Amino acid sequence: MSRLLTLLLLLMVPSWAAAQAPADLPSEDPEVVQLLANGWHYLEAHQLSQAEQAFKQAIEHPRGKSVAEVHFGLAAVWWDRGNAMASYLRLQESRQAAANDFAWDPGPDGEWDRRIAVRMDFIERNFTAVRLQFQSGSSAVPPLADPPPADPLLRRIAEGVGRVVDEALEADARNIWLALPNGTWWVGDELKTLQGGELNASKAVSWLLPRDAGRAARVYRERTDAIARGESPAKARLEGSPSAATRQQTAGMLADPHLEVYAAGGGVTTPRRGDGTAGAAAGLAGHLSFGVTLPLKGEALGLSVGISAANLPVSGCATSQIRSSVFAFGLGIRLARPVGPGAWLAGHIGGHVGGGLADMGPRLRQVCVDSRAEDGELAFGARLSDGDASGVASFSALGWRGGSMAVGPDADFGVLASPAGARVLIGLSVFARHDQVFAVLDEQTAWFVDGDGKLASTELGALSGAASMARLQFGLRLRYLF
Repeated sequence: MSRLLTLLLLLMVPSWAAAQAPADLPSEDPEVVQLLANGWHYLEAHQLSQAEQAFKQAIEHPRGKSVAEVHFGLAAVWWDRGNAMASYLRLQESRQAAANDFAWDPGPDGEWDRRIAVRMDFIERNFTAVRLQFQSGSSAVPPLADPPPADPLLRRIAEGVGRVVDEALEADARNIWLALPNGTWWVGDELKTLQGGELNASKAVSWLLPRDAGRAARVYRERTDAIARGESPAKARLEGSPSAATRQQTAGMLADPHLEVYAAGGGVTTPRRGDGTAGAAAGLAGHLSFGVTLPLKGEALGLSVGISAANLPVSGCATSQIRSSVFAFGLGIRLARPVGPGAWLAGHIGGHVGGGLADMGPRLRQVCVDSRAEDGELAFGARLSDGDASGVASFSALGWRGGSMAVGPDADFGVLASPAGARVLIGLSVFARHDQVFAVLDEQTAWFVDGDGKLASTELGALSGAASMARLQFGLRLRYLF
């Protein structure tokens, strides 16, 4: 009997061994293979939503949930999105699944388990968990790494924080947890330092992000521009250099609306228009201006609007010029290009229109008459013509009361810089400003003597091109921006 039992057991061994032989690995299931291929294809094409969907379908597959490569692929999607925290949580889930799943497939020679371990170790050594809170549900100034990480992979993650914050705001989140690269970060106007090791979300440090508006938004752009130029506002502050820190704060000042005042001084010329004379009369003059500049394209391009005041010569008398108080409205384009820390080459081109008022009371009219009697040479006034006849008549002889209109272009070119320890900009430039000045007259028939000594006449309106003069200013312009 015992021999028969032994024989039966020997005959059953092959059947029992066959029943216990291992089935194909989960990663060799055709459906899992196809879903993995889809996931990696979409990930390589940076179509992250489609890649995530493919890997999720794989992890929901009865056999795909046991494949380490599937878990790593889903973590890789979040890694490419710049969210190291979400990627780390996916990798943690894979370790828990491996511990609880007897059918766990680690890949050939444990390749995918090894990759999961390497990625988790990298995150644990280089990242720290942070909770970001939003003051407003509509906008937030994201944290800014300063200096950016030297490692290209960490740098890409750091530069993507702004995008992650925007996506959270679009989803109406009030706070998010992120794993940020270790280093120094700007949070509003505060410097925070991450040293790594803590990735437990329940123990994460909390940072309150300011709204993306006003000074917080402007300073963030200033620092971003400075970092892009290879500078480090954080180092300037940590090294205790107030002047260097202030220069960094002014780095993006031109990219925001700002007020400016400028004073200009130099020469002014007006042409001589008398018979048998040539050249121009020169003198000294200056003007003041106050205005605002609105950015059109960062700090490179802006729209300037302002008003100016000056005291300038105008051809009121036949033999001499008098002074007119001129007020004008200006509109122009400002161009700027950074050339160093807190320094720019800057130019302005635009135009202006305004009016002037001169004292043409009885006393000054008498001065005009007396100067004509002494000199006799008609050098200034209006060039009048009637057919072939032409001549010159002074503004005072045409009954001018002192009113004028001025219109013309304006341009300058120079440098802007931030003085040490001050949150302002000062600029120095050369400028040229041209006026065409139209005397405001009563409508009249104007009489004049032509070159042959004959009396002739012409009709003049309130603003006539005949009763106009050119005026050119040039010199230096000092700007103050705040």
